[in-house]
Amino acid sequence: MSRRIAVAEKTWLDGKSLIDLFALGFISACSVPTSKHLSETVLRQWLSLGMEAADEPEVESHLEQCERCAQLLETLDPDDGVFIQRLKRLDPRSSRFDTIFESNRTLVDGLGRPVLGPGMKLPADSQQRWKLVRKLATGGIGEIWIAEDLLFGREVAVKRLRNETASIESVQRRFITEAKITAQLTHHGTVYVLDLVDDGPRSFYVMSLVKGKTLWHHVMKFHQALQATENSYYQELVEMLRIWTMATKTIAYAHANGVLHRDLKSDNIIVGDYGQVTVIDWGLAKSLVRTGSDTKDFSSAASDLSIDDSFLSLEARRSTIHGARLGTPAFMAPEQARGDVASIDQRTDIYALSAMLYEILTGQTPYTGDGPEEMMQAVQFDSLVPPVELVAEIPLPLNEICCKGLAKNPDERFQSASDLSSAVEQWMAKEAMRRQSEQARQRVFEMSDDLMLMFNQQQRVTWANVAWKKVLGRDPETMVGDVPREWEHNDDSRGFASDFEFLEQLARGEAVKGVRRALMVNGKPRWFSWTVAPVADEGITIVVGRDIDELVKKSEAGC
Repeated sequence: MSRRIAVAEKTWLDGKSLIDLFALGFISACSVPTSKHLSETVLRQWLSLGMEAADEPEVESHLEQCERCAQLLETLDPDDGVFIQRLKRLDPRSSRFDTIFESNRTLVDGLGRPVLGPGMKLPADSQQRWKLVRKLATGGIGEIWIAEDLLFGREVAVKRLRNETASIESVQRRFITEAKITAQLTHHGTVYVLDLVDDGPRSFYVMSLVKGKTLWHHVMKFHQALQATENSYYQELVEMLRIWTMATKTIAYAHANGVLHRDLKSDNIIVGDYGQVTVIDWGLAKSLVRTGSDTKDFSSAASDLSIDDSFLSLEARRSTIHGARLGTPAFMAPEQARGDVASIDQRTDIYALSAMLYEILTGQTPYTGDGPEEMMQAVQFDSLVPPVELVAEIPLPLNEICCKGLAKNPDERFQSASDLSSAVEQWMAKEAMRRQSEQARQRVFEMSDDLMLMFNQQQRVTWANVAWKKVLGRDPETMVGDVPREWEHNDDSRGFASDFEFLEQLARGEAVKGVRRALMVNGKPRWFSWTVAPVADEGITIVVGRDIDELVKKSEAGC
């Protein structure tokens, strides 16, 4: 029976899991989308074996063609026992654990006893290197354990098949393919595969153990603690971007080696205690694996990977799927949402990376919805709200980079992960140089009795010198974030040209001069001669005000 849908295995800490038919080899993506879609009710009936047998072929035929319904299926949470029943029902080749194995590498439990399923037998020369310590997570077909490497005395992660599904041959084949795809990626930003035992139901592979907190954890912490000052925003933002660029370079490496991730999100980026950044969960990875002269397209779909669970509660994992973030749909490219599998390529990962950048900048995903269907509709048809409209402090170059990466048309996005990463890194380098130059100017300006300030492209103050305190009684720190003209007197007959002409001159890079009154903190006005000069390449404008109040009063008095 050929039933193939691209559905990722998702793990719940309460023991329940989403179905992973892809891992059985029955499900793959099809490039022919359908006009009508299955409802959540129908999919739940199909998953729970509650549908009339005569109706099942129609549902399965639809799932062969519609990637969108396959993505909806991913978000459902069937009963674990029913899940196992369907796995065995779908694969008539399922057999019992009655095989005598030839492998001589085995797993042992905490007491050094071999880990076996019912009826399993061990060869006499078995070697015991990997000692299971504690279970970390359980998925639909596999489970992750923290284990001890008895040879080197270190902690590692072991993924092995669950007893309930280990006898299904298609599960075994999918499991080995998954391990081999993961092993292709020998980059410091990915897990390392240390061992693989291809031994039927007793198969397992060993990986380096990843410990840390997700990028999503750091992003939420960043936005919760965000202060009003631009300096605080900039400093924390740069750290978030450092993490993001490291992850983006890992994806660039994967693309260069013919591997697409296809399930990128900030939950799948782990940040270690010493700044190391690891991209995990290659369960939906699509890889071009060469065998001799042939090129085969494999698609893995098991999302178990080594990750320290000290920070990741069951509720957090559940909310990623069913809560406001909605997991994969929140980072899904339009071509994924509409089931256009033929259009999925490296630019699909670039969209997801840009969605992560949007989340870093704003604290939320590009599109929101009450459910997976609504989310996927928004991704396809709603207009993107630019990040700067949500957070005014976002630098315009970053806003443009993010919007380009989230273009609905793949041809309008960055065409490689390297280009996307380079664009952000170039902004970071220019911004660092600009701030160094700005700090040098500020040290000089602080010695002046003239009023001096800087404002950004949003016409909000980013810095003011201490002369404002001495002359007008205004605290420079409290001025940050204000619009400069908030302190001007509105009844002056002389001064600058009209606001339109004033802004037009600045846009052309021209300095503007004029005479205008500024209000002291007590409301009393004083006359100043102002010079407003843009620094175009830095995106700032410098304002200098010289106190001429006494001269104006003498002139008006006829002195």
